[in-house]
Amino acid sequence: MDIECGICGDVMVEDKGTYKCRTCDYFFGMSSLIKECKECKSKYGYYPRVEEAIHGYTGNSVTIEGMKFATTLCPKCRENSRRFNEIGRSFTQMLGICLKKGEETPNSIKFVFQSITYNKANEFVEYCLGRMKPYFGV
Repeated sequence: MDIECGICGDVMVEDKGTYKCRTCDYFFGMSSLIKECKECKSKYGYYPRVEEAIHGYTGNSVTIEGMKFATTLCPKCRENSRRFNEIGRSFTQMLGICLKKGEETPNSIKFVFQSITYNKANEFVEYCLGRMKPYFGV
């Protein structure tokens, strides 16, 4: 069974007995950790520092209840939730939703995420908008 990353939604790959998210490693220099979904009990990836940064940033547009909901569910359960239009399937999709609704601006997201994306903030915003995807070869 595939383990999806809750931060970016990509399928994590097995690496020496652990699972690694190549996209989170690319942007944040660290893979997602593994967590169990509150609803379906499946495993998924999470990265508390990124979740906290996204919630701190989207605090005006994503309710506290919506964020609490998002941090306890895997991407599949988020997609099936009544809050999907607010929280998305992944945290990067949540940022993309806020950008598309005009609740956040690309420049402010770049400023906030510059330090945790290791100077890849422009690419990160493009990724959140669905206009860029890191290439890892075949």
